[in-house]
Amino acid sequence: MPIPPAKAQGIADQIAARIRRGDYPPGSWLPSERELSQEHQANRATIRNALKLLADESLVTRIPSQGVQVSGPSAPRSAARPPQPAPEVACEQRRCCLTLAGMTAWLASQDRLTLVRIDDITSVQIVVPGEPDPRLHPTKRLDRAEEVQIMVGSRAGVAMCATTCPGRDALWARDELLHVVNAMRRTTTESAELYVHAPASWPRKRPGQLWQTSSHLPAPELIQR
Repeated sequence: MPIPPAKAQGIADQIAARIRRGDYPPGSWLPSERELSQEHQANRATIRNALKLLADESLVTRIPSQGVQVSGPSAPRSAARPPQPAPEVACEQRRCCLTLAGMTAWLASQDRLTLVRIDDITSVQIVVPGEPDPRLHPTKRLDRAEEVQIMVGSRAGVAMCATTCPGRDALWARDELLHVVNAMRRTTTESAELYVHAPASWPRKRPGQLWQTSSHLPAPELIQR
């Protein structure tokens, strides 16, 4: 058997110690790969290797589309994670924002400093900054608005501006975002790490694809607006 990378083995040893002292009791779920990656300052591949080492020791069980569960006599290996309620979606195309089980795809704010998991999106709205009467529907004033915001909300309570654009392009930008989310619902797998974001500078002409999708998110300091 090949010797596992030292960092993966070290992370596995730390998690195993926490399991044995009861921090993660039998039947509980380990944090997501992303959370473990941030906690241990390691890439996703290293975290996966560490989790495999734990599984080889029968300390955890990976359950497809659910996560990694701590093994134990009080937790059958086939036990399922309690079902999560589907979010309420405050947008016209309700089906496009339903829960996307097992995805790791993120929508980035316009400054790339905030991320919202695609399957946690609960609203996609157009907001006209400075509008004195919120009862008026913003689409009635878009053509004369110099700048409007595409605001996205999540189940975690995060509200962020996905992009700022001219009013004349707002409906198109929102619909394009909903299209991307809907496409990810059909194609993204749990092993994917994808980021969706608008271009750093608003295009003068409407491009064929407005929202960019990549496996690497530009650092905020590299973006010129």
